[in-house]
Amino acid sequence: MTKLFTTQQVKKFFNILDKLSGSIPIDKSNYPWNDYQTIYAKESNHCPSTREVFVNRTINKWFKGKYLIIYRISDLGVMYKQYVSITRICYYNDWSSGGYLDVGMIDYMQSYNSSLFGGEKIKHNDALRLEGEWCNNGEIHKQLLKFCSMDDVPDKEYVFNAYDWSKYPKRKKVNVDPMELIRTTKSFIAKTEHLAYELKDDLKIH
Repeated sequence: MTKLFTTQQVKKFFNILDKLSGSIPIDKSNYPWNDYQTIYAKESNHCPSTREVFVNRTINKWFKGKYLIIYRISDLGVMYKQYVSITRICYYNDWSSGGYLDVGMIDYMQSYNSSLFGGEKIKHNDALRLEGEWCNNGEIHKQLLKFCSMDDVPDKEYVFNAYDWSKYPKRKKVNVDPMELIRTTKSFIAKTEHLAYELKDDLKIH
């Protein structure tokens, strides 16, 4: 079986969720602050609904930090494995189409792209269609992260032309270009030319 959840599991969870209120907030004074803080910033005036509380205390607590492999189909119709870990699960009210679960995930194949740390909307039928496998540990995920890392790229020296303005002559000599007198070089140690240019720009070397 490749389904991440059984029909019974999905039906039971969403039946409970439907019976709760998505708009009526609970009494904030009686709400455990640690739970509240996991959903909203301390400065927020938002008071979570009973659905938000339920999601935070159940599936968010159960699945946060879990590793899994999701079977996906690309735009080209190719099926592939997506190695992810769950960062959070929250409930959101969407008045145009009803509430949904917002599942935050890290994609380990593209883990350095901040746009991939966003959420994915999951509703009842979406949860039923999810296929893949749960992982007991994230060793494969961590290996993918290591493969994508630049840690094994050796440092190299990059040399740039520069000008030492402290040596600019107070009096110009005939047929002598003063810029040639102050021309020098500056080297930087970096893994790539792009990173070396960033170091160069930080020092405002031209």
